[in-house]
Amino acid sequence: MTTSTAETPLMAQDRLIKPLINTTKTQEYSYVSSENGLLDGHNIINDNTNITDDININIPRNISQLKEFLNLFSINTNSWGQGEAKHLKDLLREIKLGIVNFSFDDDLRLCRNVSIARITVTAFQHQLVESKQVFLDTKKDYKKVSAYSREQNLTPTSKILDGMRFLKRNQDTINKKIQKGSSVSLIARKALVNELHLDEKYVINDLQFAPSFIQRNLQPKYAQSFPNLLTAYTFYFFKVDLGDLFRDNQSTNNFFKNSYVDVGDRLITFFQWKVM
Repeated sequence: MTTSTAETPLMAQDRLIKPLINTTKTQEYSYVSSENGLLDGHNIINDNTNITDDININIPRNISQLKEFLNLFSINTNSWGQGEAKHLKDLLREIKLGIVNFSFDDDLRLCRNVSIARITVTAFQHQLVESKQVFLDTKKDYKKVSAYSREQNLTPTSKILDGMRFLKRNQDTINKKIQKGSSVSLIARKALVNELHLDEKYVINDLQFAPSFIQRNLQPKYAQSFPNLLTAYTFYFFKVDLGDLFRDNQSTNNFFKNSYVDVGDRLITFFQWKVM
């Protein structure tokens, strides 16, 4: 007579997770970063440093399936889209863009892995800081703000932003998430073009970056963007001084501004200078 063993919750989770793992590299958007491609400590990176992938995880491609997938790991999403938290659709967007990488820890907990370029920007003894983020939760918000910004200067205190969710920041770097297969250096350069509206040709081809390093956070933590979901970060640090660029504005069409604003389809980001 065969005695059956009752399935524990961990055994059930393991049984459900295994079919999700695919090592054939055929899944379009989902992957876990290669351990061989990420260096710990302070290592110099160059224009040839790219984000690569090694193992694919077959994850959902719509909101309903994504919520079901997260529920499998007991990740409560009821607070997402409130306060400082982002929406389910924001995580789905990261997945489809190849920004987020998923893995499992030793306890089979789901972990969101993100690689971020962090650029320290200085000029004339000042350092650029990200001062505020405003969430555009609806298409109506985006259209309203876009139309306004074409007519008037958008500032952190503009009345049109009243009632919108916001997050006060004092982040001393420009941060840009890195997509699968992208050049880390190119992502950093494009961040300067997109966030500060600098001359693309000059920034991409001629602007010199100081030597930078990689810092990997080996201990996942719960991020405010997606509560209850573990997140591990890999940061690629850059430092650039724009003083010469601003001095030569007659040939590059780049001008020193007291503040900058970037209006995205989901988020408005404000930057300003502080004395170093």
